[in-house]
Amino acid sequence: MKHNKFLLISSISLLFSLFNCGSSSGTTEKKYKVTIEDKHSFIYDKDKVDGKSFLKGEVIKLHSHVIYDVDLAMYVNDEFYSTQTAVEEGEGYIWEYTYQIKEEDVTLKFELYSNEFLRDKLTWVSKLEQLEPCMVIKGSYLGSVTPSLDYFNTFTYSENEDDINAIISFINHARVLPTNEWLTPGAGTIEYRIATLSTEDGPQKYDYYSFMVSNDLFFFNGERYKFDRPIPSFEYEEPYGNSFMEGAIMNHIQVIDMEKEKDVTGSFKGLDYLSKMIFVEVNVISFPAIITDINRYKIQNELGFIIFEAKDIFYLQTPHKTGTYQIVNSDEYNFNIIKNGPIAIEG
Repeated sequence: MKHNKFLLISSISLLFSLFNCGSSSGTTEKKYKVTIEDKHSFIYDKDKVDGKSFLKGEVIKLHSHVIYDVDLAMYVNDEFYSTQTAVEEGEGYIWEYTYQIKEEDVTLKFELYSNEFLRDKLTWVSKLEQLEPCMVIKGSYLGSVTPSLDYFNTFTYSENEDDINAIISFINHARVLPTNEWLTPGAGTIEYRIATLSTEDGPQKYDYYSFMVSNDLFFFNGERYKFDRPIPSFEYEEPYGNSFMEGAIMNHIQVIDMEKEKDVTGSFKGLDYLSKMIFVEVNVISFPAIITDINRYKIQNELGFIIFEAKDIFYLQTPHKTGTYQIVNSDEYNFNIIKNGPIAIEG
């Protein structure tokens, strides 16, 4: 009996040992894939790493040549990880990047990194701390025309606090990176403006603080820069009808009573309605020859003027635009000038 018991135990031990050996020989440690994103080909030895897999704990090293006046940052799965470490090679230096493999597939992305922010290039940024921004505006210029206040081709705006804060945050946190990139043919120019209520006495006016980009490039003192992040889109944008309303009417305007040849700006209310007008050009160019209660008021500034011919028709003259326009959304607002127009006179 004891003999049989001994044989049984020995057999079980042998089977266990065989099973154990078989299991060990079939086990392989998991490897993790590394992907390299380097669209400007800064990393000259990335082929030894890109698309390959490594064990947890392995250390990989990548290298670039020295880039002057800017840093080259490594991002791990879109999170900032490090900038370069300068190491000696021969009689000079190269930049080195080190990463230790963790239990995850990773993407190592390399992008230029600057210690200069957009806010460093815009002298007016500090003023915003004492003001209350109330609107953000995005205007597009097409062709080779020199941008001016009254020559937006298209523009949109938002009075939503989230949109306003998004643009201000971009200005404060976006880094400007020197670049040799140039404009593509036909590229347009976009101006971003932050509007604040003017502190001047009188009718409601706006002060503007702006920066301009062309083909996503920012120009400053003759140098070209790109941003390290996209400019945020407006989530709650609305269209303007024409840049003259936004530029000439909303900002630093006068209302002239042509019959009395008198500045009556302070007597008007509802000028803010003008910023909401959406309108189309009428093919007839006319100018009111006879002064009536409707057309006696000229709304002007240094960019040009408009004169209303009816409650939804006005004549416009600027250095770039001359014509007659019809308002297409007049029913949305309480437009009254005397009896028929879009401006109300107090008293």
